Amino acid sequence: MLLPHNEERLAQVQAALAEQARASEPEVRNLGPVLDLSRPLPLEFRGYTYLVPPVPFVFGVRLVGLQERVRRLQDRPDSPESLDELQAILEEAVELFPRLARPTGWRRLFRRVLPNPFRSASEFEIGELIGFFSGCRMRSRVRHPAPEMAPHR
Repeated sequence: MLLPHNEERLAQVQAALAEQARASEPEVRNLGPVLDLSRPLPLEFRGYTYLVPPVPFVFGVRLVGLQERVRRLQDRPDSPESLDELQAILEEAVELFPRLARPTGWRRLFRRVLPNPFRSASEFEIGELIGFFSGCRMRSRVRHPAPEMAPHR
């Protein structure tokens, strides 16, 4: 059975429903800091600027492993073997850095053919760079399976 409708009453009901919908939507907050999570960090090295996007998780784990190997070396007495291991650690770190930092300006166009800018870094600079990259945000592509939902009763 169709009932005659009242235009004023219908407008009131629609306005009340629209107000309820607006009240139930969460307010967007902290949008700026969330967007900052993916923004590259600037790195100044020997007069050149590099942009460092979030470090891939695998590289972050490798950096932590390098730091741990250096800590273990500090506990051992100096020997030719420990110096060889330190040199291997520094070389591994230097080979890792260009994958983490992207040059800016014209150098970004030729980054694949230019030599590794970190190759001539001193031990102190390599330590500083390891600390910088270790402090950068990390990203992980690990996917967690969704939890199974309990049956609805």
